[in-house]
Amino acid sequence: MNIIKRYGLLLALFIAILTVPAAGMFVYNQQEVKIVLDMPDGYELGQLVILDASASVVDDMIWKIFPPTPNFRVEGKVAYFSSSEPIDYKLILVARNNKDLVCRTFDLPFASEPEPEPEPEPEPEPVLTDFEKMVEGWDRPQDKVTALRLAQSFEIVGQMIEIDVYSTTDGIILATARANQTALGDNLEAWKPFLIEFQNYLESDPPLTLKSHAKIWQNMTNALEKIYA
Repeated sequence: MNIIKRYGLLLALFIAILTVPAAGMFVYNQQEVKIVLDMPDGYELGQLVILDASASVVDDMIWKIFPPTPNFRVEGKVAYFSSSEPIDYKLILVARNNKDLVCRTFDLPFASEPEPEPEPEPEPEPVLTDFEKMVEGWDRPQDKVTALRLAQSFEIVGQMIEIDVYSTTDGIILATARANQTALGDNLEAWKPFLIEFQNYLESDPPLTLKSHAKIWQNMTNALEKIYA
């Protein structure tokens, strides 16, 4: 009786004994029987996988793979495997030495490739209002740091206008001039053409109330932040 027929029943009895994740070299000892299996952590499609149990100390060895596949060939203590489908396989080894028997199962999973990270979508260009488009066309330095300081200056004065800190238009203009001078520092000269453009805009369409200044100042803050984003 050949080895497969002799151990057919025993294989069915031992098939669920123990499952061990596949990872490198596996060594099992039970009395005089020793199973040593060298195998990869997983396989890729079309890859020829070598399952090497040549270091095992056994008289006989049975190899089984589930689900069954024609792409599994055994040559003694070495088996060769390949798959064109992404399936997780289970490998079963039954080994005998004298009267001792060992059965072990191993996982042979499909090593799926990690999905590529999606490319970040480009940020949409900010949509500018008519006022912001006008400000964008003014003569201004390409100095983002100073521009954002100037934007903060207009925002602070605008907030002060909202809470009625200033009682006259002259008070608003003076406070704005001082705040801008502090924000621009040594760059004040470079920003003078821009500030003159803003002055001309106010003179061409003067704000009707003190609170309307606050809206324009906030519009200027928004314009600078968008343009220099």
